[in-house]
Amino acid sequence: MGTRLREIRQELGMTQQRFAEEIARCTQEFISQVEHGKSSPSAELVAAVELLGYSPRWLMTGEGEKRGLSRESADRVADQPSEWRRLPILGRVSAGYPGRPPVEGSVEGHLALPHTMVTDPDAFCLRVNSDSMKGEVEKGDLVVVSPALSSSIRDGDLVVVRVDSGDVVLKRYVRAGGRAILVSSNAAYPPIILDAARSPTIIGKVLYAIRHYK
Repeated sequence: MGTRLREIRQELGMTQQRFAEEIARCTQEFISQVEHGKSSPSAELVAAVELLGYSPRWLMTGEGEKRGLSRESADRVADQPSEWRRLPILGRVSAGYPGRPPVEGSVEGHLALPHTMVTDPDAFCLRVNSDSMKGEVEKGDLVVVSPALSSSIRDGDLVVVRVDSGDVVLKRYVRAGGRAILVSSNAAYPPIILDAARSPTIIGKVLYAIRHYK
């Protein structure tokens, strides 16, 4: 993605600073991190690229044409099945989700990603509001979660979990000494050992993290 973003910027004849200020409305540091593969493009950056006439699908995956559809072409295919999946962005995960629609008021918007990137029709985005994974996923970031993969979690996967209190947390799933443990990158949060007494519900596996820069 970073190489493709750099290609777009260079076609426009812009420095990172100018591209950040005039096009992406972000910092030069963020553009540099994306171009060097250290961060993923934000939803706002993808939208800005699309407004320039470039294909978000090409930017994110390298597939398809670099240039997006013209307005006339877009109108002609408006009624055709979409190649994009609209994922609800949740500030929290309601008790019945996934499985039925999230409760009213819990959806702050939607993020469109290509079907090739997210095959799970029940996938959703979660706005992180904790610093438990500080250094990996920061407060304010979006994570894309796949409930379909909750039954096939592997050692080292990043997961979204509903704990006994009903709160939803982001943890790293680790197996050690024959036990399954949920750990945080922030040492201020103690690990959770999964056993008969404590059996948090794994809601889904995290597929992507999208960094939010203020």
